[in-house]
Amino acid sequence: MSMAASVRPVVCSAIFLVLVSACAAAPSTPEASPLPPPTAAPTAPPPATVEVVPTSAGIILSSPQDIVGIWDSQVLYERGFHQFREDGTMIIAYTYEQLESKPVFSTPARYWFEGETFHVEDFCGHGTYVLTLTKENDRNRTLSFQLIDDPCEQRPIDWRRPMRWVEP
Repeated sequence: MSMAASVRPVVCSAIFLVLVSACAAAPSTPEASPLPPPTAAPTAPPPATVEVVPTSAGIILSSPQDIVGIWDSQVLYERGFHQFREDGTMIIAYTYEQLESKPVFSTPARYWFEGETFHVEDFCGHGTYVLTLTKENDRNRTLSFQLIDDPCEQRPIDWRRPMRWVEP
């Protein structure tokens, strides 16, 4: 038997013992992380229910005739004007003069009432609101919008401030 043949089993046995010893060694403890331990994933709050509360300062509307006219308002964070027409369309412009000549959107929005729920539909989607009107000396003064549901992001922002009546 050659020397290489007699050393080979010894070397293989030594390697085997080293591997077995390494596997049986106590596991190393991980270093403490500077980050806090993970917490449970946050859960979304339950959806809020919308409760329509009539205000003492106004009346809740249910007819398009109650809002027909021009209203001073906010449009995309700027002063603007909304014109609610008798045919159920709504025009929006940055100035009073632009209501006829240069509205913000080329296609008028549609609006209607179902009971006390005001509906508006345009390129941004179909939104629902409750409208409250205040009057002074039997004339329209302010129009307030209480959000029920609206997929549009900007419209509820623009309509959270009351509109002021300009003319019929």
